[in-house]
Amino acid sequence: MWVISSIRKWADSIHFGIFVPLVLLISLVWIVSVGASVYNIERRITESLDDQLSQAAYFVWLRAEQAREQNFRGIEDLPKRTQRAYGNLSSFAFQVWDGTNLLTKSDTAPENRMAGRPGSSNGQLDGSRWRFYYRIDWVGGLDVIVGARNSLSQDAAILLAVYSMGPMAVGLILIFGLSYWAIWHGIKHLRHVAGEIKKRSPSDMQPIDASKAPSEVQAITSALNRFFGKLDVAIEGERRFTADASHELRTPLAAIETFTEVLRRAKSEEDQANAVAKIKQSIDRSRRVIDQLLILARLDPDETSQTLEEVDLRPIVERELQEIASQAFAKNIDLELEAEAVQPIQGDPGCLSIMIRNLLDNAARYAPENGTVMASLSNSGRGIELAVSDSGHGIPEDEKDNVWNRFYRVQGTKAEGAGLGLSIVSKIAELHGAKLILENGSRLRGLCVRVLFPTGSEMSV
Repeated sequence: MWVISSIRKWADSIHFGIFVPLVLLISLVWIVSVGASVYNIERRITESLDDQLSQAAYFVWLRAEQAREQNFRGIEDLPKRTQRAYGNLSSFAFQVWDGTNLLTKSDTAPENRMAGRPGSSNGQLDGSRWRFYYRIDWVGGLDVIVGARNSLSQDAAILLAVYSMGPMAVGLILIFGLSYWAIWHGIKHLRHVAGEIKKRSPSDMQPIDASKAPSEVQAITSALNRFFGKLDVAIEGERRFTADASHELRTPLAAIETFTEVLRRAKSEEDQANAVAKIKQSIDRSRRVIDQLLILARLDPDETSQTLEEVDLRPIVERELQEIASQAFAKNIDLELEAEAVQPIQGDPGCLSIMIRNLLDNAARYAPENGTVMASLSNSGRGIELAVSDSGHGIPEDEKDNVWNRFYRVQGTKAEGAGLGLSIVSKIAELHGAKLILENGSRLRGLCVRVLFPTGSEMSV
């Protein structure tokens, strides 16, 4: 069973897939080469035999013509004289015909014509393969047919095949052995890569070193290293998500637990209502944190780049303004939109909606009561500009670089939030190759966030 299992395992390997077809191809070439050599030798021997038969036919005809000039005296000695001259030919035979009359023949020749057409031809005589040459005398009428057993060419070809097979078989064995070793040596780098991966711990995402490997193996290791990098980013994202969720949900969950106890001990309806409101507030905050963390976790550059399409920003801005209308109404905030006719950009509609929603949501949270939130779209020399402004207090200059970090909140702020909105905006802007600019008091009194989208060939994700 172990032997069968090993053979099956080898049959499924790259080694087998290269070695076996190579062996079959070399064997086929060897067989064709031997066959071609045998055929060529047999043809050359046959050509040499034809030359000898042609000379023998002329010799016989010349002696027969001389005998005819003497009224065919001495014609009976022609077989002996011919045998002495061409006794080297294997099973030599000849016939001399005067029209339809057989004048003389060798002892090995039959009574009927050995060949039926002039020139060289193959035939059978006494169950053996013979080669014949038929010489026609168009003037005198003496026709001569000579023949010899043609087994010599076949025997020589068989001997050639037998004698050549031995050395060539040894050469083939050496070639097969060297081929097996060369293939085994060539794929050792793959075994090295497999061993490196096998002995790694699940958390080890370091690149595989394949600097000394062939270019084909380097292509595989490069793809694996890119995969490890993406996997490392994904695992790190999950760890960060878990850590962030644990950190941010601890406070609202503790508040829910506290106010649940307050609700249990409350004696008046007013205390109960306050406790329920606080619990609802904590639940809303938990839901908002989870939603935003999920958004950050799902922002995959590879998936986003595959869903890019032409997007008109104005309908998205108008829709998101309508979404925050109830939130703005609660604080009596005016919502304004200034939009020029801008060309579409290449982007992901879902991600762009999330980005614009977070910008408007942040502006509405930090704008004071009876304040203003303004969104604008315009063409600039560097692309399409989306700006969201509010009439709040803005961000101190020394804190502008920190607001892109997760869970960072400006000191002293009273607005509710998890500190994730601008992190989401920053990530989506990065995926779209957009530039972010923070300004205080450029349009309204508070913060203005400018998003500059590239257009046309400037787009790079």
